Amino acid sequence: MRKNGASLLISIAICFFLLLASIALQQSILRSLERNSAIERSNQVFFATESGNEAAIFHHNLHGAGVDFSGEHDSQKISHPEIFAEIEWKILGRKNSPIYELVRENQIIEIPFFWKTATDPHAAISEFQKNSSQNFELIFYNSAAGQNIKNNFADFPEIPANFDFDKNGSQILISWSVSREKNSKIETFVPTGNLNCNEIPGFFCDRNDFNFAISSDDSSIDGKILPCDAADCATNLQTFFADANAQKFKLSFRPILKFENSSGEKISAIPFSLKFTESTSLKIPSHSYKIETKISMGNFEKTIEKTVAEKTSVGLFDHIILD
Repeated sequence: MRKNGASLLISIAICFFLLLASIALQQSILRSLERNSAIERSNQVFFATESGNEAAIFHHNLHGAGVDFSGEHDSQKISHPEIFAEIEWKILGRKNSPIYELVRENQIIEIPFFWKTATDPHAAISEFQKNSSQNFELIFYNSAAGQNIKNNFADFPEIPANFDFDKNGSQILISWSVSREKNSKIETFVPTGNLNCNEIPGFFCDRNDFNFAISSDDSSIDGKILPCDAADCATNLQTFFADANAQKFKLSFRPILKFENSSGEKISAIPFSLKFTESTSLKIPSHSYKIETKISMGNFEKTIEKTVAEKTSVGLFDHIILD
């Protein structure tokens, strides 16, 4: 009897062990299946979302900088019935005036004052062109900017007082130009001055506690038109920008000094604002555009945002002429 009882106990223990092993194996299989299902679902979400991003980038490149498809037109929807997914995409290419942005070291920023006005991919394509009375104002700020200005930036970079950009004396900090199309040719206005950077209208220099501003209706900003076939190509910014026979005006600027001072301190960026002075209701193209892609799969719904930098020229030459 004792032997039979021991055998029964051993049999029960073995069965219990096998049951535990079976449960553990089953749970492992279920977890593996869940992981595979999650990976497959993640891949489906990724590739479905990418189809929206690719459609948005395609239409942006087709229409150019400043395009804004922020509505919910049917042409901005993509269906993936094989995975029961619906995609809606948007392009946010313009911002309310004034825009508040940051320029970083060596970054080239180009802001066109013309753009396609179509509101969706199927809308009739027309183009906005600034008129001769519309002007812009560009302002760069330092840490002394008022709190009301700082509140307009998501992250206002603090620039230490007397930041010298590792240079002796006052030198040009930011170069800029304005281009246009006239008589089927591209013309560029560049400011002119002498080697002494101080007190010259339109020159952004690394003075202590700088605050810079230029306005396109300022006739005191002298410059030249390039390329130049005439004997005298001198003009001023106001005259250049107000030419009613020209179109497709574009502002370009970039820092040309390192964002580091002689003590090794660095700053991340310089804040700036840009606005139309006579047309505050106009939205202005930014140096980057945002893509919003919403995916819906059954009860799952998510909106993904992606910021894409606008293409710019190479910027091999500084937009400055020193006499």
